[in-house]
Amino acid sequence: MGIMEKFRNQGAASNAPEQAVIVRFNFPAADIDRIFQIEDQLAKAVETGSIGQLDGNEIAVDGRDNMFYFYGTDADSIFAAIEPVLLQWDILSEARVLLRYGAPGLDTRQTIITLPKWSPLQH
Repeated sequence: MGIMEKFRNQGAASNAPEQAVIVRFNFPAADIDRIFQIEDQLAKAVETGSIGQLDGNEIAVDGRDNMFYFYGTDADSIFAAIEPVLLQWDILSEARVLLRYGAPGLDTRQTIITLPKWSPLQH
């Protein structure tokens, strides 16, 4: 590959629309250590496939309305990578996952997925 082709490919990658996956959940406030374990597993899931990154979290002291933020160029691929991790944790039972297909805005297509109720029989 020539130098100009490398520059063209880099430009194409940087012009790709940023997509997001936002996981919103509640948890017992005493489980903060488990949240950080989950966060580590989620980060590895997206970084292993080089499909995006975990950009951080918002963790409420009372355990209500918490979020993990992921960004990359393909929200569906990010969700496919993190879904197995999400499904194995009881405290993420019935979490809501927003897949945003572009920059934030009124016209950006979004999908919301509610994770199933966690059951120890499934794990």
